[in-house]
Amino acid sequence: FYERVLADPELVSFFNRVNLGWLKAQQVKFFTTALGGPAVYDGPDMRQAHERLAIAGRHFDLVAGHLAGTLQ
Repeated sequence: FYERVLADPELVSFFNRVNLGWLKAQQVKFFTTALGGPAVYDGPDMRQAHERLAIAGRHFDLVAGHLAGTLQ
């Protein structure tokens, strides 16, 4: 998933100063919790986590497309 996102010129700038190891661990917790697994995501909600970023609808759509492509 992140290989796709980081290769996307529209999205890569959002990740310039992000610790990808930490982010991936948060994603595992989030998705595991969302899918009913044992991990407990205790981070901020998605709105809070991303409110300082200038994320437009097109950015969300691109990320969703990369996630769907990865899952396929």
